[in-house]
Amino acid sequence: MAITTETNRTAELVTDGIETEFDFSMLIHADIEIQVWYQATGGDYAELILDTDYTVVFTENGGTITTIGGSSPYAAGKILIIRHLPITQLTNWLYNDNHTEQTHQDDFDRSVMRDLQIQEQLDRCVGFAIHSGTKDVEFPEPEANEIIGWNAAGDALENKTPTSLIASMALDDLDDVDATANDGSIIVGNGAIWVEESGATARASLGLTIGSDVQAWDAQLDDIATLAVTNGNFIVGDGSNWIIESGDTARTSLGLGTGDSPTHAGLTITGNSVFGLNSSVFQPTTDSTTFFQVLDADGGTPILNVDSTNERVGIGTATPSSTFDVVGTLDFSDVTGDVSFFDNELIADVAHGNAIRIHRHANEADDETLFYIGHDRALRIASSYMIYWEAQNNITFFSGKHISMQLGDNAGNRIFQVLDSDSVAVSKIDSNGNAWFGGNIGIYETAPETLLEMSHAQPTITGHCITHSDLLDARAVIYQAFGEQSGGEETTLGKFMFAHDSALDDEKAYWKLFINTGADGDNPTQALEIGSDLLATFAGSITSAGLTTIGTVDASGGEILVEDNDTSEPAGKNDGYVGVAQVGGQARLYFFVDDTRYYCDAEAAAADPETGNPLFPMGGLLWTYKV
Repeated sequence: MAITTETNRTAELVTDGIETEFDFSMLIHADIEIQVWYQATGGDYAELILDTDYTVVFTENGGTITTIGGSSPYAAGKILIIRHLPITQLTNWLYNDNHTEQTHQDDFDRSVMRDLQIQEQLDRCVGFAIHSGTKDVEFPEPEANEIIGWNAAGDALENKTPTSLIASMALDDLDDVDATANDGSIIVGNGAIWVEESGATARASLGLTIGSDVQAWDAQLDDIATLAVTNGNFIVGDGSNWIIESGDTARTSLGLGTGDSPTHAGLTITGNSVFGLNSSVFQPTTDSTTFFQVLDADGGTPILNVDSTNERVGIGTATPSSTFDVVGTLDFSDVTGDVSFFDNELIADVAHGNAIRIHRHANEADDETLFYIGHDRALRIASSYMIYWEAQNNITFFSGKHISMQLGDNAGNRIFQVLDSDSVAVSKIDSNGNAWFGGNIGIYETAPETLLEMSHAQPTITGHCITHSDLLDARAVIYQAFGEQSGGEETTLGKFMFAHDSALDDEKAYWKLFINTGADGDNPTQALEIGSDLLATFAGSITSAGLTTIGTVDASGGEILVEDNDTSEPAGKNDGYVGVAQVGGQARLYFFVDDTRYYCDAEAAAADPETGNPLFPMGGLLWTYKV
């Protein structure tokens, strides 16, 4: 077997206290050539024993180990499988002996496996870089409490005493200092070694003895020492000395005196009110109906009142009754004139009730635009385009230049109506949901040429029956055609219908055509049906100067009449009917004329197979029958 990989071990396989089988994909010939190691989480690796802790089964290119024994399945940890061959030669090669090919192959495999095993161990050894010229380096014999290091020449390893390496650091002196002897002691140098000093001794070393050593200070501290300790005073500099100032004087020095206008990047006031550089926030700790007010000099009714309890804003009122409550008049101005909102007191026609009036008056000739809320009309825009909302839910949108639209009328008969410039209805939707259009309708077509024109890659009209039923004739979709007689009587010309062609829960359907035969009223007579079996059933006869069929012509209850203006054979006979009969094992076409069958040929038999009468050939054949 070829050794195609340098892998000599598996990755660490996870144990979970449940799994007992672990696969490996290395070629191994014998169970003595495998090692299994286990490491519990937080522990060290320990080798498992074959047939005590595990068993092994080999496959062509690997195998599976199964843990056994009291510790199996192994708790959370890792399993490691290693190929490990003994460094021995177990095959005894004899001269001119009969050795099998497999024996040769296995020994060659083992030689490569040992090379991989030795290489893996070498890879784990400390070595010199490939470019290094150092060689023949030997470790010295072990000595207690010694460490290994390079000699002074840097070409050999030797044992070294650790203290000899750090003597230059004078750490021996620190070893003599007892860190636990005196709490608060300080290590200082005495000029030769490190020694321990108490806090008091250290302060003396530093020239900081309490009550004795006085530190140097600036002369200006004398000014501060002479200042009176007065409640509310501040120590400030006057440019030469330190002096005291009262609160009022200090505020002036800070630019915060009465009449000053200080600038703040941000200001926070107790009570959750914040003034920032780009925003201001007012938030009370307790809601109030008069949380924020703007008053004039005389007080009284507030100009602005913010009610945080009910979350309302009032203008001209201290008790706003809605989200935004304005008592008084609102007046807006734009580049063309005024827009004013008035209360009821300023409207002459009080019958309209409370209202808001918008008045645009760029010049005296302009139309007036009004917005009313009243009993007989709620909206009116008096301009080139007008909107009325009149009594009994009638809304009219109109333009003197184009058309108008109405929603409802005084009698409630129309829901939606479009009028032309002469106030003639061109389309409407009545209160029953019926729609009427007085012109052509285009769907994806801007210039329809007929009553209904659809323009699309695949125009489709869909009738969708939404009744859930599996009954015969259910799920019907009907398309009808109407006409009017000279006296104006409406006539149902005909219709066609799709419906369910079964009494089962299936998808079968039929199609029926109905034609008014003269006095059918609203229920025209069925003329044709095509069922789910794709057979067509005609209510009357089929008349044709020529008929070619593929399949079966079913004329149940009728006949297929041949009318060929007396030109058919046999000559001189009346027109007749067409049929097919088996003659000599072949389907033969015949005319049934004057109680006699005339066949297209009489080569296969001498007599009519149905009557036994002699066969009468037709002569020249004018018909073609296809199956």
